[in-house]
Amino acid sequence: MVWAVDGLSAGSAPLGFREGLVSVRCMDQWQERKRPVCLERRYEFESYNATRDFLDRLGEFSETTQRFPDISFGKTYVNITLRPESDEADAVLTDADRSFAVEIDALIR
Repeated sequence: MVWAVDGLSAGSAPLGFREGLVSVRCMDQWQERKRPVCLERRYEFESYNATRDFLDRLGEFSETTQRFPDISFGKTYVNITLRPESDEADAVLTDADRSFAVEIDALIR
């Protein structure tokens, strides 16, 4: 999905569209993995500045929530991996984990 400068895509406007984020394409939806247990998602951006803006918002959000996902990124993409909050060997993803993922999505809308 590609968000245009006016924030419209396929006849709908994203909630809370932020200025400066010219375009973002969600390459994948959150993918749930069983081994290791995690949620993963990739975002692609049109420019380094848009990538950097998203990473800054994600950093602020992580500091506020005190939850820090695994992040890898390049000039125009960000990969995020969310692991269960519990560190136990038999940990499973919870509604809190999924809610955290949804809140990350809201950073680009």
